[in-house]
Amino acid sequence: DLKAVAPAGKISVDATGLMTITNADELTLYLTAATDYALPNPEKRSSETLQRAISQPLSTLFQAHLADYRALYDRVKLTLDPTGTAPGCPAKPSEKRGVRGPVSVRITLSIWSLSAHCVLAPG
Repeated sequence: DLKAVAPAGKISVDATGLMTITNADELTLYLTAATDYALPNPEKRSSETLQRAISQPLSTLFQAHLADYRALYDRVKLTLDPTGTAPGCPAKPSEKRGVRGPVSVRITLSIWSLSAHCVLAPG
């Protein structure tokens, strides 16, 4: 579900779904979605979520988003030592495989980012 809110100005949607916003100095887009993977009635749940979101101040929604996001991301910390001298690591293991430190760090960060995405993406 998508809802556009412009306190000043005009929002119109034509028959093709094209949204036009005129004379607005502020626009907030609320977007919700649900699936039937774990619970039935995704359309109803998405609509209800949208209505709850619209009824709250943006600052409240933002703080709730941060808390939800941080609960997932702040569970672990990643510290990289590009020199390869971290305790318990062989000296410069990446050089033994023909991969230089910065490339090894980029690969590690890519894997980290992918694993974080998998944690955040339900289902």
